[in-house]
This record gives sequence, C-alpha cells and structure tokens, in this order.
Amino acid sequence: MTEVSDVFNIENQGTQTVEIDLDDDDVQAGVSFELPSDTTLSPGESLNVGVTVDTLNEDPEEGDGTLLISAEA
Repeated sequence: MTEVSDVFNIENQGTQTVEIDLDDDDVQAGVSFELPSDTTLSPGESLNVGVTVDTLNEDPEEGDGTLLISAEA
C-alpha cells in the first residue's frame, strides 16, 4: 500500500455549512481517497484529502478517471 496524506484541500468558501462527499466510482480499482471522519465544513473551514493506492493486490495503470466532489448544504 502506498499512502499519501494531504494531497489536496477542500475549503468551504460559501456562507452555509456543507457536508462533503466524494464519488470515486469512476476511479481505477485500488485507488481510494481518505477523508477525515468529520466531513462537515462551516464557512471558512477546510479539510485535507489523502490518497491510498493498493499496489499489492491491484495493478494500477495510467489512465483517466473521474473523482466527483460534492458539497451539500
């Protein structure tokens, strides 16, 4: 396993508290995104997202995928 913390940051730049969700259904097998346990962000707050790649049981290849990040008030 290869784990990289704090790969990118999500910040609530709005005026309402939001719940962050990641849809990684279109991301390669063996690649997962790590969120903190609390994904609720008040205005001005942010969270860091890490990435884990399973290099032991999967064979990740170069290619395209889509990570959808949503914030719902």
